[in-house]
Amino acid sequence: MRIEFKIMQDWKYDISTPLVSICCTTYNHENYIAEAIEGFLIQETDFPFEILIRDDFSTDKTAKIVQEYAQKYPLIIHPIYEEENTYSKGIRPMQELFKIAKGKYIALCEGDDYWTDSLKLQKQVDFLEANLDYGLVCTDMVKYNQKEDKYEESNIVPLKKGSFEELIHWKNQVWVLTVCFRKSLLDNRPILDFNIYFGGDIFLFLHIAQQSKLKFMPDKTAVYRILEESASHFKDKMKAIEFTYKVSNTMLYYLDKHQISYEVYKSVFYKNMLARFKYARANRNFDIFKTVKLDLPSNSNLKILGLQLLYILCKWRPFFQAYTSFSKQIIGKC
Repeated sequence: MRIEFKIMQDWKYDISTPLVSICCTTYNHENYIAEAIEGFLIQETDFPFEILIRDDFSTDKTAKIVQEYAQKYPLIIHPIYEEENTYSKGIRPMQELFKIAKGKYIALCEGDDYWTDSLKLQKQVDFLEANLDYGLVCTDMVKYNQKEDKYEESNIVPLKKGSFEELIHWKNQVWVLTVCFRKSLLDNRPILDFNIYFGGDIFLFLHIAQQSKLKFMPDKTAVYRILEESASHFKDKMKAIEFTYKVSNTMLYYLDKHQISYEVYKSVFYKNMLARFKYARANRNFDIFKTVKLDLPSNSNLKILGLQLLYILCKWRPFFQAYTSFSKQIIGKC
């Protein structure tokens, strides 16, 4: 691993004003965090970057490993050690890092993933500097199945137009560990209740896509680690259903925020209302259609289509009876 001086020797600008802030959140990643940090330190750039690592009160040796790296690279690595687990209190660690990031650009990577391309940041920043109408650059990656000790293709559908419509239609085209984006695009993010909405990647990417184009690079720059239990993978079926429900609420929130085609509108609306239905049925809690904003589209025909979909799906009688009563109120507003 290169020493700190070697990493900084080609930097053209003052280290006190990094061009890129690498934001890394970590929790109980003692087996993985070193690989993540080393992926940051292999970056070869002609600009300064900072590495912000936020440990959310890990109960293993994660914080100690971060501290050891921070002592070796004090000018580049800036750790934050929480004294209690803040995620469990509804605070989103990555959002906290955004508040202190100094860079014009932000690159993301969770503590259990890692970068493999030493020119990742240089290529992404060069593109963004030369193309002001683009706000985010993402790349391809490789998946690593931890349990089976096997590497897999990502099967990402590459962005072609890089538009809001394309992103909301496919959803999984942009992955956290591959992105670099303009920090200025974080401004004016809506304040959402993260007990209901998903405050992670899709929330961030849809917000950015409303304001600018997205660029996909085919380079495989990183490795996404598939774990049995993580922020987006669950052993517990109910947790998985709840996660999908929150993501769907976020998708539905943004669905009416941008002009998109009728067919895409219908596809996204159907898919995400179905996820909301599954959550309600699994919890036997149909009141979510009363207490959560329904996010039905402005188009009256689509409102009716959405209600027809739920009508077909409702096989649990109590849910059907309650929702039929509520749907009459919605139809009356079409």
